[in-house]
Amino acid sequence: MINQLIVGSGYVVLAEALTLAEAAGINAQALPQCLAGGHADSSLLKQLYPQMQARDFEPPRSYARQLLKDLKAVKEYAQALQLSLPMLEAATRRYTDYVEQGHGMKDTASIVNSYRPAPEAAA
Repeated sequence: MINQLIVGSGYVVLAEALTLAEAAGINAQALPQCLAGGHADSSLLKQLYPQMQARDFEPPRSYARQLLKDLKAVKEYAQALQLSLPMLEAATRRYTDYVEQGHGMKDTASIVNSYRPAPEAAA
């Protein structure tokens, strides 16, 4: 449960960090190296972020609907413990919207596509 909370929220946070970097004109590809050794460094940053940045989602390595199922299970568990977990709520909402738009069988990391398109894709 705790792993899925961290991973599910982490996917959404990385998607937002990438979206912010691209919108700000920051060299998004350099972020993992720039953040290496700091508190933001993690295996998600090292392994998942480059996949998101490259928009490398085929073939899917995992499925958005699977992570959503896991996030919902964590949410139910937290509710049974009478906990309010806003980060979990936000990640679950983001994946719920994404899956409901027909992206359930897409790569879990493709959640980044629920934000504005990459600058080169918008041109």
